[in-house]
Amino acid sequence: RRALNAKLSLDLAVLAAELRPDSFDARRDALGKRYRYQIWNAELPSPLRAARFWHVREPLDLEQLRAGARQLVGAHDFSSFRGTGSGVKTNVRTLQCIEVTGASGDEIRLRFEGDGFLRHMVRNLAGTLLEIGAARRPASWAAEVLAAHDRARAGPTAPAHGLILERVFY
Repeated sequence: RRALNAKLSLDLAVLAAELRPDSFDARRDALGKRYRYQIWNAELPSPLRAARFWHVREPLDLEQLRAGARQLVGAHDFSSFRGTGSGVKTNVRTLQCIEVTGASGDEIRLRFEGDGFLRHMVRNLAGTLLEIGAARRPASWAAEVLAAHDRARAGPTAPAHGLILERVFY
């Protein structure tokens, strides 16, 4: 572990490692993943958070964020949340949970856990949920976007710098 971390950039760290057979494929053998999306929800930016959080100035209603998120949990066709350039066979994925923690006016974290994710799916989900949390759309809009199977109907793509892959399940 120490030897691997010595060779990696500062934005990546190996927490555990184990030997696997030569047939192991890190992507295809994954049973699921957990992502975290981080938001700094305050009027003023935070220089210490700028590289790891999306700065959102307007107050966010976490209960509305949670209400929108509940509609996205389960097995669905997530075409509305797929980025361009995705060459997958199916857009059906299962989200086991979307957890919203933190407080308006402070750090907010969105945690997404599922069996797999489409290209830019988490960032597109985050951008859509932020539209709901900022009261630009009702919580019911999340289900409408999901049913539309049309990326143009969803919210904006959240910036990449707020996204963290927390864990891959094998």
